[in-house]
Amino acid sequence: IMSGLIGPVQVIILSIIFLVLFITALVLILKKERDYLKIIWIVLIIIFPIIGSIIYILYYLLSKRE
Repeated sequence: IMSGLIGPVQVIILSIIFLVLFITALVLILKKERDYLKIIWIVLIIIFPIIGSIIYILYYLLSKRE
């Protein structure tokens, strides 16, 4: 009988993925962005951690391609 959809192993894996995304986005922001954009992106990532991190990493990769 399934007691829940997400078990402890899935919670740990998702937490690790989230931390890697969050830390990666923060490191990229601190290395690449100008001062005023750093503040905006960091606030965005603190308010919306998962979505903000994903959006910034995609923004970084797309702007790097140009």
